[in-house]
Amino acid sequence: MTKILVGALPPISVIGTVDAWVPDVIQGMQKEWREDLGHARTRDPDALPPKNVFEWVMNALYRGCSELAQGNSLYAIKAGVLTIVLSIPGFTPSSAKFAWENRLVWGTIMGQLTLVRFRGDTSAGLVARLLGTLFGVFVGAAVWYMSTGLGRGNAYGLAAVCGALFPFMMFGRLYWSGPPMTNILFFVTAMLVLGYSWYNTHPIPPSTFPHWGVDLAIRRLVLVAVGVAAAFIFSFLPPTTTLRKYQRTALATATGELGAIYCSIVSFANTGEHTDQDIQEIVQSLIAIRAKLKRSLVLKQNIIFEFSLRGRWPAERYQKILDIQLKIGYHLSYLMSVVVQFEPAWSRAFLRRCRFLDSEFQGEMLAVISLISTALRSGAPIPQITPCPLLDRFLRYNHGLNVVQEEEDGELGLPKTTTAKLLEDEQYMYFCVGVSTACSIVNDLDKLMVDTKELVGEQYHIHGIGIVQKGGYEPPPVPGSMYPNPSKEV
Repeated sequence: MTKILVGALPPISVIGTVDAWVPDVIQGMQKEWREDLGHARTRDPDALPPKNVFEWVMNALYRGCSELAQGNSLYAIKAGVLTIVLSIPGFTPSSAKFAWENRLVWGTIMGQLTLVRFRGDTSAGLVARLLGTLFGVFVGAAVWYMSTGLGRGNAYGLAAVCGALFPFMMFGRLYWSGPPMTNILFFVTAMLVLGYSWYNTHPIPPSTFPHWGVDLAIRRLVLVAVGVAAAFIFSFLPPTTTLRKYQRTALATATGELGAIYCSIVSFANTGEHTDQDIQEIVQSLIAIRAKLKRSLVLKQNIIFEFSLRGRWPAERYQKILDIQLKIGYHLSYLMSVVVQFEPAWSRAFLRRCRFLDSEFQGEMLAVISLISTALRSGAPIPQITPCPLLDRFLRYNHGLNVVQEEEDGELGLPKTTTAKLLEDEQYMYFCVGVSTACSIVNDLDKLMVDTKELVGEQYHIHGIGIVQKGGYEPPPVPGSMYPNPSKEV
């Protein structure tokens, strides 16, 4: 049997075909495997796949216990503990009557609604609810005494004041441009004070909560303050999660998902067989990733409520990364809309023109995506030398007016060069739009790498690299490249 030394193999571009290096005596190896890397799979680095029933059961138990340690599960446990703490006075014999008579359940409800998984959102909820309640109790008490004076309620006076005030309150509730939570709490609190004041002064049957006007407004304000303050304190107790970290990890996840969608589109263009279900899955993924990025725009508004003594949050740098990811998402949508229109020959020509079937170029693109995603997730700096700029490699070969390289034109059965008739061909129009969109995606990845380096920094510096010293060696430029020296990495 002939032994093959992996280290002795020449580069793939020198080999020519893989069949010459794969002996036919290998059993179980299908022919198509020789030209395909196979499906990508993730693995557990700490354990091999289970082999028996016991290992299957223990693996499922381990995964279930691991889920309890995740962020959502820990937040649910902390919220449950907060609810129990705020509810204790209502279930203790010595304080149950006091809790019922003073409606301590208001504090419990406010604590539940204010506590959010991220500390910034909890702080924003505290400010919004306190401001809304403060102004709400003031307006509610003022309306009550305007309608009744110092009495216990007058139906005619209350109807007259409410008839004049309600149109303005309805208009403000629907069209006020302030924060939604403050808007809701302001009007809800005003109506609670007004409604409970009337109900408690006209009890049928007699009310167990005999408070109205200022007395009722003060109790409402105190209970809301107790509930939101308890939620704010609990937000600092472990496990605590900040919106700063969530924003960074969300961008890391978005980068990885954009890379997965890019691979799906290239695979879709490369395979001649596809169904409407495949198209629908890619389109749904594109819609989902754009929706996730747009939600990040809303969430980052509450980061200002996360006070930090270490320094200001680099909002501008995160915004640039988010904007580029949104651009890449839209460009992938454009690319997908073009790819579905290609005929098989034009699809192959497009993939070859853009080097999307070149394993070397694809390795560099996916390495850049993986570097960006990993750096954003861990916060670790990126190596100073990376495969960027990718645009240089994308434009490495000068095609001129040819659809693809001259030696490949006859193979695909397409015209060798651009003619007036070819310019009128609808497929050629799709081809031009696809190449332009692919160039935009590659260029955006270069920008994303630079912006990510600006955020997390660089490491692994090699002194003097990239600088051509006097008398030193400078690699010659690649023909057709827009850069004088493509070996200079970003």
